Amino acid sequence: MDRNQKIVLITLAAVVIVGGTGIVLYQKKHSQNTGVLARQDLAKKTDAPVGQVIVGFPRELLLDSKATPDQSYNMDYSKQNQYTVNLISAMSPKDLYGLYQSYFKTNGYNLVNQNHTSANLQSIYAIKDNVEVNVVANKKSDGKTSLTLTYLQK
Repeated sequence: MDRNQKIVLITLAAVVIVGGTGIVLYQKKHSQNTGVLARQDLAKKTDAPVGQVIVGFPRELLLDSKATPDQSYNMDYSKQNQYTVNLISAMSPKDLYGLYQSYFKTNGYNLVNQNHTSANLQSIYAIKDNVEVNVVANKKSDGKTSLTLTYLQK
């Protein structure tokens, strides 16, 4: 390698090192600034004790009295709260769908979205005033049904 090639190679390496360092420093500074803003918008999650339903979840939405809580938590956003409970039920997704559909109609909810085309997965999304409820019933491989209820009050 002659002298001119060495100079070009060293110059090119210096440009890559300086440029790379500048990019890394810029990204680090930029991610720190946006990270602070992003953390301010995140919700605070509170888990219920194992086997219990989170405090604040409306008990009147627990229509299958024999279902057992698998997981439950609250997501506290600055202006609203979202409560979620996952239950294990012996009822089929179809039976749970019918139970919740009847409850929502009887209690004045607007059924925004309903999915009942599959025997193994059925869902309902209902709204009433400042409340939104999502119900998903999913048949598990063990024959039981995973029932997820999400309640959002705005």
